Amino acid sequence: MIHAFRLGPLPASSPPSFAYAVLLPDGKLEVTLATDEAEGLKALREAVQGQPLACEPALAEAGKRLRLVVAPLPPEALQARALLACELGSGLERGAVPLEVVAAYLKAAGSFWSSRLWDLIVPGEPLHVTFDLGPGHRYGQLALEVGDPSRPRLVFCDDPAQLARLRGLPGEEAIPLLGQGGGLSIDLTDAPKWAAAALEEGAKLARVPRLERRGGGGPTPAGAQDVAMAAALLEGMVAFADLGAVGDADVEVAA
Repeated sequence: MIHAFRLGPLPASSPPSFAYAVLLPDGKLEVTLATDEAEGLKALREAVQGQPLACEPALAEAGKRLRLVVAPLPPEALQARALLACELGSGLERGAVPLEVVAAYLKAAGSFWSSRLWDLIVPGEPLHVTFDLGPGHRYGQLALEVGDPSRPRLVFCDDPAQLARLRGLPGEEAIPLLGQGGGLSIDLTDAPKWAAAALEEGAKLARVPRLERRGGGGPTPAGAQDVAMAAALLEGMVAFADLGAVGDADVEVAA
């Protein structure tokens, strides 16, 4: 049995649309956008090409009209829904980042959130970060911001010009300025609510790991390399905390 589910409404869509999806037997996620339940379920029914299709209880009214089985989502469908919620709720463009990279990011965000490391350490200086990106390296500085302990934030700057301006500044002056340069921002927030609910049920993560790439023209959706780097930053912070916030933490993200 293939199980259909819905996520949304999606941000920045007009009229408001929802993502309707199924996890196919080969492990692929089939996703369609639609403004109403019947339209979305009909599209999924065509996509599964005659294979038995069930829908989650939230879609029961439309599902019964289409003579679909109504059943709770099994664990594998809940996990697939959480993965899609991470992609759609985190600010990524649908389909722009391979799902295995999104999965690595989701896993790292879960490790970071469950560690509650910000209750133990809040570095007073920017942390120095070096990425090994294959043919080259990328250097930057990272800060952990905890104005609200329920919404921790990582700010990474890899803008050479901004980093040069920060050189020699005391930590308490440099940290607030990291976000003014190009780089990545990771916010663990409780919005959108539909994504937070799906992530908590399917991945035991009670927050949405919002991610954006900052640049001269303002924030833009993160690309695949950005998402892999963000996963490494989250995992790196956990490893750094495990060291007692002393020394060098090395992590590798398989993405």
